[in-house]
This record gives sequence, structure tokens and C-alpha cells, in this order.
Amino acid sequence: MKLDLGQDRWMPIPGTVSEAESKEVRCGVCGATMNYMPNQYGATTWAGSMAGVKRAYDLFICPNHDLGWHNHVQKLQELQRATPSSKLAGIYEGDANAILKENCK
Repeated sequence: MKLDLGQDRWMPIPGTVSEAESKEVRCGVCGATMNYMPNQYGATTWAGSMAGVKRAYDLFICPNHDLGWHNHVQKLQELQRATPSSKLAGIYEGDANAILKENCK
């Protein structure tokens, strides 16, 4: 399973992803296999954190999540999705692919 373009973390309800499936979840930004941390508990959104709302969840997060190049690619992918211009979308995609090629060997 690969996450949607630009998505590098996922917090499903515990137990909804099998052990086998958990090894196949891929980052929507760079395609890396996600780190799996089951049975977490806490806020999952900024608003939930401010309101003190907590819930149980499993956490999938990309091992490259905190790297500068990964954040740059994620922003380019967000721009690619948001622009109404197919020319700009192509430029953003090309830049993102070049960064991925350089960093995901």
C-alpha cells in the first residue's frame, strides 16, 4: 500500500492494519517503507492537542520525514496538486523527481 502523494505519516485505528500489511506501507512522498509504531495514545491533530483530546492509534511515519530534502519534495508535491496549471505541475513534478533521484538510491 502506498500513501497518497505528499503523505508521509498515517495514524489508523489500532488493529485495522495486519502485521503483513504493516510491512508494505510506503511513503507517499519518497516511496520508502514506513516505520510502524503500534498502539500509540495521544492527540493526533493540533486542534485535538489544544483541546486535550486523545485517542488510540497506530503510527506509520517515513524514516526520511525529518530530512530537509524530504520536506522540500513534500512541498513541491503539494504545489503540484494545488496548481491549476499543467505546465507548472510538470515543473514541480520534475524538480521533485530530481531530488528523489539524488536522495533515494
